[in-house]
Amino acid sequence: MRNMILAASLLALSSPLLAGSLNVENQWVREAPPGMQMMAGYATLKNANNQEITVIGVDSDAFGSVELHTTKIVDGVAKMLEQEALIVPANGELKLAPGGFHLMLMQPKEQYTAGQSLEMTLKLDNGETQAITFEVKKGGKMKMDHSHHHHH
Repeated sequence: MRNMILAASLLALSSPLLAGSLNVENQWVREAPPGMQMMAGYATLKNANNQEITVIGVDSDAFGSVELHTTKIVDGVAKMLEQEALIVPANGELKLAPGGFHLMLMQPKEQYTAGQSLEMTLKLDNGETQAITFEVKKGGKMKMDHSHHHHH
């Protein structure tokens, strides 16, 4: 009987229980100035599972290499620090946003402009991969709604 139980638990481990475990929203890549050999990618990573999810890398045919970075202010200067992994907390989210965590996209294969889509694959520490389509957008200020409603 014990062998049966072992086989069942091994099956449970290999079955895609966590498939699609990460919900990726608002993913975009900032359009780079011409000649720039580097672009930045942003997204909101949402984790609906009871276990944290660890992203250990990103593959993309659109770039020579992709690194996980965070921006830290050290002595008043913004420093880019490479991260070994991005950890999305259980039942929580991790925002990749300007000034914080982001994907550093090195050696773009071509000059990508706003409106294009780029495929990237997130690699998770459990061996899973998750393909995500990022849209290229112009950076700069988010459009704010400037219509003021006056209440009398």
